[in-house]
Amino acid sequence: ANKILAGLLILAVVLIIVTGIFVSLYYRSIRLGQYRNLAYSYSRTLACMIDGDKVKQYYITEETDEYYDTIQRYIDAFARESEDITYAFVFVPDGSYHYIWDATVNGSRWDLGESEEYLDNTEEILSQTFRHNPEEPYNVSETALYGNLFIALSPIFDSEGNPVNDPWPT
Repeated sequence: ANKILAGLLILAVVLIIVTGIFVSLYYRSIRLGQYRNLAYSYSRTLACMIDGDKVKQYYITEETDEYYDTIQRYIDAFARESEDITYAFVFVPDGSYHYIWDATVNGSRWDLGESEEYLDNTEEILSQTFRHNPEEPYNVSETALYGNLFIALSPIFDSEGNPVNDPWPT
């Protein structure tokens, strides 16, 4: 009788552990899906607000105007007022992040025309992103400063319907 009781106890412990692991993996999967949907909805919304022809203009001239300042205020407010967004920016990929707009976070930001080197897998992510109806993959990056970041990139289109993703002659 003691052997049967011990066997049932071991079985119960194993079932509890397996169930706990399954539930935590399932919960993580559900939460990642929710974060992914939220991140891409923010990213697509921001991309839809921006005139792609103006992005080309700013990339070439690096001169701002009233429209530029208005979008900068939107992006700053977007990042500041949403507790779900850590960082928001608009860039043209030209071998680096060539910033057009960057949200002011913790008192600092990249200015128009400044560049920053790509992260490790950026080229692959960009090749999947800057096109019509891009896939929206799980791009989770582990950082020392922010922990796990979910990266959501959405293309901005010009008036001809082309993704604003290639550098133009200056």
